[in-house]
Amino acid sequence: MGVKPSAKFRKLYRKITADYDPEISLDLSTIQDNLIEPSETNGAFFCEPEVFRSFYNLECCKQDRADKPAFLALLTMDFDSYRISTSSIKERHSRFKEVLKNNLRKGDIITNWSEIQYLILLPGVNLEQAEKILNRVETNIIQIINAKTMGIMKRLKPLPQTKTDLNIVSIK
Repeated sequence: MGVKPSAKFRKLYRKITADYDPEISLDLSTIQDNLIEPSETNGAFFCEPEVFRSFYNLECCKQDRADKPAFLALLTMDFDSYRISTSSIKERHSRFKEVLKNNLRKGDIITNWSEIQYLILLPGVNLEQAEKILNRVETNIIQIINAKTMGIMKRLKPLPQTKTDLNIVSIK
């Protein structure tokens, strides 16, 4: 229905779905075993916009010490110049998501930003690599979805660095 759950509801959901033993444990291996979730696919990680925002902010913080920048990509399905039914848009939306998950790298992060838009976080790539990734994804979307009645708009932007200049003051 497009309604975002409240912070209180998300907190309750996390509490209900928590799968850990609340007892204090000093065994890091046991804790790691409880943290690891089995991977559903070999492709990209799909998450809700709130979770994506957390990953985005983490990647922005990591930019200070990263050798390679990370990029934010926006893919928009463009139906403006085509006459297409709402049910066809929904079907293409679902297929678009699957193509993204299966054609991006493991470690890339995707979220459905709006009814016709997806955001993609591409960590550890330079501009040339990010452009190649998006071009490959676009080619696969066009082939798999038969996108003759749909355009795809791509936008790509590097993540900002959070580096701040520190003024060190010596006190005598």
